[in-house]
Amino acid sequence: MVYGDAFRFALADDVVAHELTHGVTQYESNLFYYYQSGAINESFSDLFGEYYDQINGQGSDDPSDQWLIGEDISGLGAIRSMSDPPAFDNPDKMSSPHYYKDEGDNGGVHYNSGVNNKAVFLMMNGGTFNGKTVTAIGWDKVSVIYYEVNTNLLTSGADYSDLYYALQQACTNLLGQDGITSGDCGQVKNAADAVEMNGQPAPGFNTDAPLCDAGNSPNTVFYDGLENGTSNWTFNNRAYTRWQLDSPDGAYARSGLHSLFASGQPGGVTDATASLTPIMIPPMVTYILNRHTVLAALGRDIILMVVCSSTAQMVVPPGWMQAPSLITMVTAVQSPAILVIPLWVAQGLWARAMGI
Repeated sequence: MVYGDAFRFALADDVVAHELTHGVTQYESNLFYYYQSGAINESFSDLFGEYYDQINGQGSDDPSDQWLIGEDISGLGAIRSMSDPPAFDNPDKMSSPHYYKDEGDNGGVHYNSGVNNKAVFLMMNGGTFNGKTVTAIGWDKVSVIYYEVNTNLLTSGADYSDLYYALQQACTNLLGQDGITSGDCGQVKNAADAVEMNGQPAPGFNTDAPLCDAGNSPNTVFYDGLENGTSNWTFNNRAYTRWQLDSPDGAYARSGLHSLFASGQPGGVTDATASLTPIMIPPMVTYILNRHTVLAALGRDIILMVVCSSTAQMVVPPGWMQAPSLITMVTAVQSPAILVIPLWVAQGLWARAMGI
């Protein structure tokens, strides 16, 4: 690990522990460094950085410096606050006006870490926030709960809603260990509710396509989460390897461990395809559901094409042409017969299809 000397980051014990925690996360949950999964990644590093800062007896432990990230960086000073994220224009709850909704900072990974940072502070210090009262449970319990979340529960494409449930599951998993009680698990939920962790930063933000009309339940007749390889798929990659199982940089998935990955490098027209082996589906109203994430570069085109029997439908979800951007889409396509080709990259671009 190498630091530049502009601000002497290595003088800050919380910053050093923060960066080392990124290494742990990379080899455990491998949280995707974009948008909410990236914000959780950053927050995990903040919380373990602050944990180390508060227990090691080094650096500034003045009460006014507690819960500040980077207070020992000479020439720069603190860069975030876990107790008061809005002091640095970071959100302390999902509905905060400080929640960053644009594509800069990899989708706001440093800004939006404030949501979980505030939850950690409440679990540690207790207090009343946003109509919820939380009783402190202490570092010993908070640290092992989050370590369980990072190492055993979250997948790389997890968002804040996933973290909301994972925290509660982690606490349940650890009942009877490190002094953790069911009452502690109630406080974990209170803290997560206080920061609206299971909510959205704006109405209609990041919504999934509906599976069924009201009053109806889905009946899954085929599912491929790519956990058993690509035996259901045929790749036509032309001159270069485009479509493959997982990214060469690591597996990224919304659920499970694996996904399809397509690269647009080298650039140019690719006409590369990933084709699903034809499947027969019942003669009823049926939908094909795709969960996919795309990082699109300006001037590049990607086409999602579904071929149902002899009828081809091209689906262009809202916001598709935003570029450069990372767009997470859940697309439902009505199909009367056979799904043949769910994804077709028409021109070169880098695409990660997460947990299709």
